[in-house]
Amino acid sequence: MRIVWLGYLAVIIGCSLSAHEPPPSDTLVGHRLRVFSVAYSPDGKTLASASWDDTIKLWDVATRREIGQLCGHTNIVSSIAYAPGGTLLASASSDGTVKLWDLEQRRNTSTLSGHESDVLFVAFSPDGKTLASASLDRTIKLWDVATGRNTGTLEGHREGVTAVAFSPDGQTLASAGCDCDVKLWNLHSPERPVTLASHRGIVYCLAFSSDGSMLASGSGDQSIRLWNVKQQTSIGELLGSKSNVMTVAFSRDGKTLASGDAKYKVRLWDVANQQLRASYEGHRGDVNSVAFSLDGQTVASGADDALIRLWNVADVLVR
Repeated sequence: MRIVWLGYLAVIIGCSLSAHEPPPSDTLVGHRLRVFSVAYSPDGKTLASASWDDTIKLWDVATRREIGQLCGHTNIVSSIAYAPGGTLLASASSDGTVKLWDLEQRRNTSTLSGHESDVLFVAFSPDGKTLASASLDRTIKLWDVATGRNTGTLEGHREGVTAVAFSPDGQTLASAGCDCDVKLWNLHSPERPVTLASHRGIVYCLAFSSDGSMLASGSGDQSIRLWNVKQQTSIGELLGSKSNVMTVAFSRDGKTLASGDAKYKVRLWDVANQQLRASYEGHRGDVNSVAFSLDGQTVASGADDALIRLWNVADVLVR
């Protein structure tokens, strides 16, 4: 499962630091169990969260109030992603399915079946026409969003696939796995992926910079790797988490990277200098997901303590 891959799976498998560790600016309470995924809507007005309690919650960013709940999965909801238009949400679950949700009507419009084990992650292509899903069955599936049809299955990881991310131009799909590999798939010829192999533990998370030039990957080897996508080489390593790195996200300008880890902390990194700028403490469990707000001033985090915390990071962003 996914912790099953952020907890249970880890058991199965196994400086210019700013001294600030302020309290979070807000805490969203509502989930009964671990929060695995948080995502801001494209217009920045809504925050969605997914949980071990089998639900997805929707939060009004301005008022910090819960404004909706999506139910339908029969097991852990491990990942959520907004389509570019903001009216459609995808979710992945340990029940082995992917669901598509109409956010205007707050209903499930399609259930995508085909994986043979827990689905750990979902990601939309930049044009919103394709959805990628990653599973413990060692495969990545590509889905036509309009029809719900499976248009392809990517095989190459030797163990479960934990995360996927589309490049901003939609030409490349990155994937991470329990086999410690990061792979780059040219979607025009996906039969020969490039393997970026330097991590020494499960790779839990991936994120492209907004210009697509850089990829970040976080691992159970306690490091974050930075990759030059065009040259397909490692260009740096961010150290200091001292625990499994569960989640990473770039700021929109690509200058700052946020991460969450099994030391219960959210951290901000200067990408160019490869230095830790700040760490934020307040969660009482592994931080499974981080996301920057549309204006870049806030980082949302979801964790094993069932809480979502909103951190004001404006004063430590790299300018």
